Amino acid sequence: MRLGDFELHILVATRMKFDGGLVFGVVPKVVWERYKPADAANLVEMACVGVIVRKDGRTILCETGIGSKLDEKRASQVALREPEGALTALRSLGIRPDEVDVVLSTHLHWDHAGGYTRRSEGGAVEVTFPRAKHFIQRTEWDFALDPDPRSRAAYLADDFVPVADAGLVEFVDGDAEVLPGVELRLTGGHTPGNQVVIFRSGDLAAAMTGDLIGVPQHLRRSWNSGGDLDVVRALTEKGRLLDEAAERRWLLILGHETDRPAGYVGPGGEWEPEPDLSI
Repeated sequence: MRLGDFELHILVATRMKFDGGLVFGVVPKVVWERYKPADAANLVEMACVGVIVRKDGRTILCETGIGSKLDEKRASQVALREPEGALTALRSLGIRPDEVDVVLSTHLHWDHAGGYTRRSEGGAVEVTFPRAKHFIQRTEWDFALDPDPRSRAAYLADDFVPVADAGLVEFVDGDAEVLPGVELRLTGGHTPGNQVVIFRSGDLAAAMTGDLIGVPQHLRRSWNSGGDLDVVRALTEKGRLLDEAAERRWLLILGHETDRPAGYVGPGGEWEPEPDLSI
């Protein structure tokens, strides 16, 4: 769809399953399962949702998904499918990986930044988008290199260190406009350097919510991801975003919704999917 000066193409970078407790935290299963059924192993269907954005001759990819580097055991644990969905989406638009100008992610967890790199035919790890600038919050980078014990499994150095080694990382500290109309808003909460990516054209705006609002059920003010490190901050920043989105009719693109991840917050806080952006 067109959003002012921006051209948006929504994509699924990966499909997988996550544990329901991870997705919904302290919300009781008897409550959340009414809205998001789990299988016999307590796993719920999820997607890594991204967007390809074009503006002024530039191509921006926001969210790369898990990618294809996971070993067979870990891939099977999350029922990994479509590991290179971002590359498939780019090909469908006639875009080569070396034609991507900017890569953005809400944070560096393995299910968001895994596609930054891939394995070559010889098995070596290589940068997927060799010309693209990767804008990363410095607080997120520092934490990813030295995470706490709880977070250690969520960061895989092979996802992001080769990008820095290739000179393709540009660090930001806090809120920043990295290109005209392309804003990064530091929220923290889910991770120390978690950010929302906002594409703004005049009075129109679209926000990539990542895990701050992963699925429509997270529109409830008190529902959050069990992976949030700072729950109070995550809920506060989510509330701020929801208030803005409802008042100004911002398009929200939810980080892990499997069906209709793009839409608006209605007057009563309900989810109103955007019909021109389905997956």
